[in-house]
Amino acid sequence: MALRMVAPRQGALVAKKVSPVAIGLYAALDYLDRRGNPATIEDLADHDLIGSDRGRADLALAEPLGPSFARERFALATDSHPAQVAAARAGVGIAPVQVPIG
Repeated sequence: MALRMVAPRQGALVAKKVSPVAIGLYAALDYLDRRGNPATIEDLADHDLIGSDRGRADLALAEPLGPSFARERFALATDSHPAQVAAARAGVGIAPVQVPIG
């Protein structure tokens, strides 16, 4: 058994959706004290964002949110979700994080 955030591409695998996972945007309090608390998606254009480097599934989730979420715009781009959380905690910027973790 394997848990994945995206559907497997291998045809021999059987997949069943167990539960959706909500994603929220998180930042350290000191970052928000310095830069302000964005109230809208548009406000994020004035903030440092942390996101995926090459992960297609993560980049596809960000694409509908607009140009602020383009990979080229990220202050830090990494496909490591733990590194994204650590960077947000360190005050680097705002990161998308699974709500139970955030």
